[in-house]
Amino acid sequence: MVQEKELLTFEVGEERFLMDIKEISEIYPYQTPFKIPGTPDFFEGVVLIRDILYGVVRLKGTYEMGKDSFFIAMADPDERLAFHVQKVSEIVKIPEDVWNERRIREGERWYYEEEGVRYQYLELQEFKDILKKRKEERS
Repeated sequence: MVQEKELLTFEVGEERFLMDIKEISEIYPYQTPFKIPGTPDFFEGVVLIRDILYGVVRLKGTYEMGKDSFFIAMADPDERLAFHVQKVSEIVKIPEDVWNERRIREGERWYYEEEGVRYQYLELQEFKDILKKRKEERS
């Protein structure tokens, strides 16, 4: 039996992203985050999703998100994060061998290309490591 990766595709601005569905708790419609003074620009604030408080992180720049955007809540009980995204597209299944063949590493990031479309792959642990590094740089 061929092993497959199940990945959620979503967009922020002109960029497309992939994330393993095993790392996602749920997708939730936009609600206005509660701002926390003194936090970095990429941290939008906190939201309450099903009685759980999540820190909302913006993945890219200053794109207008609007009320039709979404939060992707991470399935990590130790660190409650939600990514704010413009559009959630679909779940794709990619055979492991194809995934391994088409994945490209550039600096700190992984990318996947298929039929001329380039996706940035988000892995929760790598993202948390980048956040930790940014936090240390601010100190």
